[in-house]
Amino acid sequence: MSALDELDRAFREALARDSDPPTHLALYWHEAVAMKRDAAAPGAQTRGSNALYYMDGTSTEHEVPNVELPVDRLPDKVCQALIQREAASWEGPRSIHFRYERADDGAWSGGYTIETSSQYRELVQGRADLDRRLGAALAALVIGDVERVSLLYGVDGWKDPGPKLKVKRAKPQLVDPDPAIAALWAELVAYMREHGVKHLYYADLTVYDATTVIREGRGIQLLYGR
Repeated sequence: MSALDELDRAFREALARDSDPPTHLALYWHEAVAMKRDAAAPGAQTRGSNALYYMDGTSTEHEVPNVELPVDRLPDKVCQALIQREAASWEGPRSIHFRYERADDGAWSGGYTIETSSQYRELVQGRADLDRRLGAALAALVIGDVERVSLLYGVDGWKDPGPKLKVKRAKPQLVDPDPAIAALWAELVAYMREHGVKHLYYADLTVYDATTVIREGRGIQLLYGR
């Protein structure tokens, strides 16, 4: 049994033991933010959730209790080690997501999915023009006393995941995007789905001035699962 299969089993057993879960969705994720693609000494800087959490839509509830794992086999250690070990290969994992859904009869289903570095590269390169157009539309709103503009989706604590425009000025505003930006957002969501993304959890696209050019990792943060 692989280390990821062991995590999957421990997560499933913990979910089955909880007789009164607060939601019907649980999620854990871990991903690379920087990769060292040296075959002799591969490595990666990673980030992720602290544990398996119950989710209400895109809002975090609380940690799933009684996940029984030894300290050296905790999910962050296992996923980080795997991503780091395979960092030199474009077919190695770039992100790992565990997602479970509870049916009306109380049974949990789900498991883990992996996005390879190659899949991630293809996804990012293929939407470069769309990213540019979204950035330009947001940058056009940075006028007068506006300090920055963000297009946000799935902010933790929001009951309505959005998207919403956050306009930072002396008196910040949180508003619905105008039709042009809403259309670009819909195009982004459609593109992600067409390229294997089943679940979009979070998005932050931020520009600070009218000349900002955003791209993945620089003004664009997306969290999703395949």
